[in-house]
Amino acid sequence: MSNSTDITTGSPGSKPSPWAIWQQFMQQQRWIPFVLPFAVFILSGYLQPSVPGKPAVEATSPLAASEMPVSEPAAGTEFWLRFGYPLGYTLRIGLTGIAVLLVCPVWLRISWRCTKWAIVIGLVGGLLWIGICRLRLADQLLTLVGLGDWTSLGDRPAFDPYGALGDWPIVMVAFLAVRLAGLAVIVPLVEEFFLRGFLMRFIERAEWWTLELGTVGTKGAMTATVYGVLAHPAEPVAAAVWFSLITWLHARTRSIWDCVVAHAVTNAMLGAYILTFRDWTLW
Repeated sequence: MSNSTDITTGSPGSKPSPWAIWQQFMQQQRWIPFVLPFAVFILSGYLQPSVPGKPAVEATSPLAASEMPVSEPAAGTEFWLRFGYPLGYTLRIGLTGIAVLLVCPVWLRISWRCTKWAIVIGLVGGLLWIGICRLRLADQLLTLVGLGDWTSLGDRPAFDPYGALGDWPIVMVAFLAVRLAGLAVIVPLVEEFFLRGFLMRFIERAEWWTLELGTVGTKGAMTATVYGVLAHPAEPVAAAVWFSLITWLHARTRSIWDCVVAHAVTNAMLGAYILTFRDWTLW
């Protein structure tokens, strides 16, 4: 007679719970905890509408974004102009947050080891990203090689919450809380676990799960930089510098949590800068 045991409760003959079945499935399909939240974040982005009336051209200075003329919305689109993007982004973060909760038991089993370098590199990375973008180094370098239109491929929504939601302060504060949570919590988690936990290891070895977290090879390091540039086409130089810097951190400390914290610090800096100077081109 078989002696089946519930993998959650251990009671003989009982049927495994859906949560237990899910955890067992993640053990069998090792890529799911690293890829699922990232995939949900990317795919749910298609639910996020573009922003009507966004700035017609990119800002050339930190204060210019709030001063640029915007195109007039068509009649009857005021609700969509004000609430379409916030609703879409909130749904995106909500769905991604559910995916994070589903896989977090696996993430939490990874040794929590965070060094002071995470804070330092996060701050340096934030300053570099802002400085490179404001100096428009990408436009200058790409123009020299005949790729001046590259940065227009990844224009950000440039949604102005002050202008769109200023008449509804409670709604504006709620949206900003969601936006900053997505920027400084959700994105660092899903992107770093996908990139450092799965993609960089997969590039190095087909049986990627046998490669210890924190092992950084040449192909993996190059992949991280290329990923950063392709994922941030509007800021390719800043992305190349920043992702290379975080890869160095990963190789030095061999801790994926260092990468998550550094990413969170950089993104929090960007959020503070954007809201202070209203430079929505980085939003």
